[in-house]
Amino acid sequence: MPYQDLKSFDWRDGLASLGLLALTAALDYLTGYSVPFFLFYLVPIIFTLRRLGWKYGMGMCVLSILSWIWCNSPGDKIHFGWPNAFWSITLCFLLFLLVVNLLTERARLVKREIEYKDVMDREARSRQRLEREVLEASEREQRNIGHDLHDNLCQQLTASALAAKVLANQLKAQSRPEAQTAEQLTGMVEKAIEFTRTLTRSLRPVGMKKESLVDGLRELAADVSNEGKAACQLACSQNISLATLEANMHLYRIAQEAIGHAIRHGAAKNILIGLQAANQEIILTISDDGNVRSSETWTRDALGLQIMHYRAGMISADLKVESQPAGGSRLICRLSAPAPTLSKPHVE
Repeated sequence: MPYQDLKSFDWRDGLASLGLLALTAALDYLTGYSVPFFLFYLVPIIFTLRRLGWKYGMGMCVLSILSWIWCNSPGDKIHFGWPNAFWSITLCFLLFLLVVNLLTERARLVKREIEYKDVMDREARSRQRLEREVLEASEREQRNIGHDLHDNLCQQLTASALAAKVLANQLKAQSRPEAQTAEQLTGMVEKAIEFTRTLTRSLRPVGMKKESLVDGLRELAADVSNEGKAACQLACSQNISLATLEANMHLYRIAQEAIGHAIRHGAAKNILIGLQAANQEIILTISDDGNVRSSETWTRDALGLQIMHYRAGMISADLKVESQPAGGSRLICRLSAPAPTLSKPHVE
């Protein structure tokens, strides 16, 4: 608690300070000069310092010294003798001043600490807001790119595939040897169309609506399996979704990153996406049968792990990665949420 300055004087606190001094002096007088009592004068001094500020605290030091001298001078003669009076009074006064200065400095440091924490909190909030805006901008750009790929590039490739097909049919009708090359060209364009559509779905998940987290994960599992790099399944027995589209997208991206990591670094051939709700929690798990333990693979992909932790923090989730006894890794992401609506269990 920072000490107040001179302008915040309150008469009630002033009277209370004088009352404490009078009580301390009375007790000092009643106990007699043979009992050292000067340390108890710190009570009214500290009270005055805390309630009225350091200037009034200094004044209370002077009043306490005078009261202490009066209470220890029966018969107008100071009991410890006047040759030692100067040193005794000086030492007591310096002790009181030392206490006042120490407490004032402590209060100043506490105030500086509070101000520093306020500044750091503001900086942290500003940084988090900036990071969130950057992440949201990245998501928007990915969706825009996916939109352009779907509406422009896919259309152009489809038209090219149709033109190549027509050309191949014409050449075949004329029994031209170039017909086979035209058919190969058609197949290459169709593969490019399928690849572009898969890329489009990864950038702009079609099923990722506010109420369709399960649909988005189902499409993700299907896309991974269709690519042929790994067999991916979704196991979910409930209709689960988070409160906002952004929250759903963060959980979807965590699953997407974990699956990509398992294929790239763990050489996984089988991946299981689990999504369930229990005890007011939503739990996402990504399990794989990779041939490398999780601690080794995530060391190679530290940035991916940091991004997943950041996304988990954005939705107040707890994320951890652990190794499985039979090999591979399992990612677990837990977050608090209301109980979801139940639906028929399904495994994709």
